[in-house]
Amino acid sequence: MAIPKIKPEFKIMLTVEETCGVFGIGEHTIRKLIQSNPNADYLLRIGTKTLIKRSLFENYLLKESVLHY
Repeated sequence: MAIPKIKPEFKIMLTVEETCGVFGIGEHTIRKLIQSNPNADYLLRIGTKTLIKRSLFENYLLKESVLHY
């Protein structure tokens, strides 16, 4: 049984690449955020794969006024 493809706008967990597209932030910046905040509540790690919890990441961004990366 094939896993259905779901558009990023309907997902609750996003890959780094999907996060870039949804939030309009560059991949380098997203990866630096992950690297500098490895225990952030908006991250989910499955093996070597890192997923970003969309709603928690959105809340994080709404609280920030500047991202320096």
